[in-house]
Amino acid sequence: MRSGANPGFFRWPLGAQPRVRLAGWFPFEPGSVAGRCYRHPTVALHQHFYHARLFVEGGAVIALRPGDVTWSLPDRRTRYELAEPGHHWCVHFNAAAARTAKCVKQPLHLPLGAAGAYVTERFRAIADLQGRLQRAPRNGLLEAAVSLSMQELIFWLALQAPGRGGAGGGAKAEAAVEEARLLLDAHFGRPLAAHEVTQTVGLSRNYLAARFRKRFGATMENYLLRRRIEVARHLLFTTDFLIKEVAFRVGIPDPQYFNKQFRRIVGMSPCAFRQSVERGTDW
Repeated sequence: MRSGANPGFFRWPLGAQPRVRLAGWFPFEPGSVAGRCYRHPTVALHQHFYHARLFVEGGAVIALRPGDVTWSLPDRRTRYELAEPGHHWCVHFNAAAARTAKCVKQPLHLPLGAAGAYVTERFRAIADLQGRLQRAPRNGLLEAAVSLSMQELIFWLALQAPGRGGAGGGAKAEAAVEEARLLLDAHFGRPLAAHEVTQTVGLSRNYLAARFRKRFGATMENYLLRRRIEVARHLLFTTDFLIKEVAFRVGIPDPQYFNKQFRRIVGMSPCAFRQSVERGTDW
């Protein structure tokens, strides 16, 4: 495979509605991917949160950075090389027959920069809807919601392609703010000092704090806390970990502080939240 080769394009008929098969936030371990090829019958959209090289059947080698988006086409082999563990968002959906000449077209690799934050939120929303659909598989409203949400993301990404006034630019400060957010998302499970973030992104503490709050409507401290509580909710919902273990895993080792902050943000204690999940009540 030759570095820099054009990996090709993803095309989607304007009138087609994707049928999502799988959606979620998945870990990627270096040992599990080295030398292993992936091939599947679906279209797959990924947003990567690690540095890696992606080898695409046909000759292309793509250098991936955190926040980048890639498309994997049906029955086309791909292989990853990464030095450290990471995570990515992933949605698999059925390919569509091109019944019309009108299709959206975009490159298989799209570095988004600061615009990546929007895509992350769309992935999260699609995964949430797909999870609800798995628990209620004959719910037509949920099926439509998942499909339309994925269709909207396909079209939005097409508008970001180079030459359409979208991705590929962005102010240096905005890119640094996005990098700070990615750092908080990736390392929420351990203590993260403000000076570590500022040194990584290359902005002063006060300037970064002001830009971050303007962009996300929260301080970095509050954003990090809410990210931790978000992951804690997921663990309480999907695992049988003890509450103190959940607290430790999300970077809040003090059980009393964890309980206090969880109750403040969610509106109930971690124990009550888990009980509501077990009862199937709304939360």
